[in-house]
Amino acid sequence: MLIRSVAAALLLVCTFVGCSCQPIPRALPVSSYESIHGFTVTGPVSREDVEKFDRLLSEIDPKIVAAIASVTVTDNADYGGESYVGLCEGSGEISVRPTHFHNPVTIWHEAVHAYHFSLGCRRRSGQDCAFGIEFRKAAGDVYGKKYSWNAFPTQGLLDEYSSTDYFEDVATMTTDAYCYQNGEPSVLRRLQALHQLKKDPRYVRKLRLLTKYGFISQRLCDEILR
Repeated sequence: MLIRSVAAALLLVCTFVGCSCQPIPRALPVSSYESIHGFTVTGPVSREDVEKFDRLLSEIDPKIVAAIASVTVTDNADYGGESYVGLCEGSGEISVRPTHFHNPVTIWHEAVHAYHFSLGCRRRSGQDCAFGIEFRKAAGDVYGKKYSWNAFPTQGLLDEYSSTDYFEDVATMTTDAYCYQNGEPSVLRRLQALHQLKKDPRYVRKLRLLTKYGFISQRLCDEILR
């Protein structure tokens, strides 16, 4: 799946909760390394860069990581123009800009797409797999529309990019749950702290479906909804 507006999405999340990117600071020749997670990483990176990347992936569920087929680190604008920071193909092949190779939001987001594809889901309509049908029903008719984003998220979504389609809603919510788990800035954590999370039952329904289909653990779901 081509992520053409991830940069805008990350900007919205950063505005709401704050985040940091850690770009690779030097130009390196293109090399290939084997990740400890069983796939090849190719790009202008060092062994140390890949080890740091591997540690990021070790912070999320192994089932998610196992769905990744390969990772290419590239600035090639053909992957989505200047707005491109990361993408995942239906095959589980991930591409990411060097500036976002160590950004947990980007890396976890694309890994979640890989896992989502591995469930046999391909269509943005969500009508081609059991998970898609259930998630779309839980979310309601919220995608492809414009909303007013004020102090809090709306419509059971976490940010404006989540309203693109259910694929992006799934990836954004799952990634934010892992941010919650690992001490990164999290919209879910802020909603929880301000007692807003359970006011919209769509958040609860979607988190439970993410648990049912293996995106997050039961323990993490229970912690967020406590």
